[in-house]
Amino acid sequence: MHFGILHGPNLQWLGIREPEIYGSKTLLDLENEIRIAFPNHTFTFFQSNHEGELIDFLHENRTSVQAWVINPGGLAHSSVALADALRIMQGPAIEVHLSNVFQRESFRHSLITASSCIGCISGLGFAGYHFAIQTLEKNAHE
Repeated sequence: MHFGILHGPNLQWLGIREPEIYGSKTLLDLENEIRIAFPNHTFTFFQSNHEGELIDFLHENRTSVQAWVINPGGLAHSSVALADALRIMQGPAIEVHLSNVFQRESFRHSLITASSCIGCISGLGFAGYHFAIQTLEKNAHE
């Protein structure tokens, strides 16, 4: 199965940015962990700090990717355009947040992009990505 793993703004700073919230592992650590945990799948990883680049990436991979795991970062709370782009993907998507957004500032409690996904995982760190992939994998076989 071919998965698209999409990371939004500031996620390239994992391991440096607020390690008390996001942990000490890097984005590269996450990608390597996913590849090792799911060796029978293909992954296309993409990170951008620019909303339009994230949308363009979704459009360009609309038919080649079978399922999506997206961590839109701060765009989760504001991007109607990213939510709309997710709705036209051929494969299902699950939104993941490393931290529990519901234990943080109130503006983080609204997840606009999650409305375009079949589910949302928040607060489980890197394990959230694993659960998302397992769920999408299971859904593909049902």
